[in-house]
Amino acid sequence: MGRGHSTEMRTAIIAYVEAGRTMREAARHFGVSPSSVVKLIKKKAETPEAYEPRKAKDDNGGKAIGDIVVGAAELADCLGVDKRSVTEFATRGLIVRKGRNQYALLESLRAYCEHLRGMAAGRGGDANQTLASERGRLAKEQADSTAMKNAELRRELLSAQLVEREWSDILRTVRSRVLACPSRIRGRLPHLTPHDGQVIDRELRDALSELANDTGDTILGHAGADAASEAEPVGVDGT
Repeated sequence: MGRGHSTEMRTAIIAYVEAGRTMREAARHFGVSPSSVVKLIKKKAETPEAYEPRKAKDDNGGKAIGDIVVGAAELADCLGVDKRSVTEFATRGLIVRKGRNQYALLESLRAYCEHLRGMAAGRGGDANQTLASERGRLAKEQADSTAMKNAELRRELLSAQLVEREWSDILRTVRSRVLACPSRIRGRLPHLTPHDGQVIDRELRDALSELANDTGDTILGHAGADAASEAEPVGVDGT
């Protein structure tokens, strides 16, 4: 870590790594080389007393790190966020405010790192709520899926495609039976005139068309269309 980096920067990097991030992530986050982060962490492990918060000195007038107060812009730079996020963090109690646009550096870093640890462990406030919500939603989806499968196995629930296919077959049968009625009536009542046969045929076809209009059923609709497309109904004598 070069001499050009302040004690606040070094402290922030150490806290960032101790919060569970990798050294490579810390290097990328703070804009330093990975080797510098490695050396800093190694030096901190070898001489931890040199990094005691109350004893270590920074470049800001010889103040102890624990006494340093910084502005929103400086704290945002240390945390790698924008100034608006700093204001939001202060409202949520994630950093320590000391006055208008003034924040305790060390306490804020510690509080923010603790928040990151909580997020990583799945116990942070917002993260916990989101995770619980997602788990609840997933559990409900799985329960609904299982219930539907069980209902299908017990034949309590049928697929829409199966129902549509069954009703289509039924309605086709009804249509064909109705349209066959004039011929059957002609065979049973040979005394009917051609006009009588035409009246019966037309009435049956009109009934199919009315049913199609009332129910909106596609099969009966086809029957009505077929009936309307034929120029002349079938007479009792085949004319």
